[in-house]
Amino acid sequence: MATQAKLDSVRTAAEGASLAVARAEATLKRFSSVDLDDQPDVIVATRNVEAARADLDRARLDLERSTVVAPIAGTILDIHATPGQRPPAEGIMEMGDTGQMMAEVEVWQDRITAVQPGQPVDLAAAALNTTLQGRVDRIGLTVGRQGLISDDAAENKDARVIRVLVALDAPSPDLASRFTNLEVIARIDTTARPAP
Repeated sequence: MATQAKLDSVRTAAEGASLAVARAEATLKRFSSVDLDDQPDVIVATRNVEAARADLDRARLDLERSTVVAPIAGTILDIHATPGQRPPAEGIMEMGDTGQMMAEVEVWQDRITAVQPGQPVDLAAAALNTTLQGRVDRIGLTVGRQGLISDDAAENKDARVIRVLVALDAPSPDLASRFTNLEVIARIDTTARPAP
């Protein structure tokens, strides 16, 4: 014995359960007839994985490009940019091989005829408290303006000079490597016979 209301509610529940079973069978049939790789949820997940892999590859490439590798073995002389800054036009740093130091000497054009490759040179620098030794390596081919100008008002400010490169003898490069672009006073022994 049951009331009509209870009977109606049981019938409604049975019909709902029957519809749920029909829906589940339809879903099962839909998924079983379609390959797993063709299902929309799987396709979306696959695309997300591919996008994540592309982002990872791009991040690895950016990391490779942000790594600075020196083209030579040497000493860093000056840094122009720090991490996070855009590299300036002159590059991010200056570096050089300080194991082979040379001096650039300006010789007045009227005295260049006495200078020959191989002649000994003494280089004096107040910052080093010592004299460096070297030999004339090369004599420039162009005449230019004097790079250094003194405070003497009577001195010729437009003197013409030829650049002479002096290779430093050991142990002078070790002493000079502490200060690149150091100003020195050169004394070339033009009476000495050039070394072969």
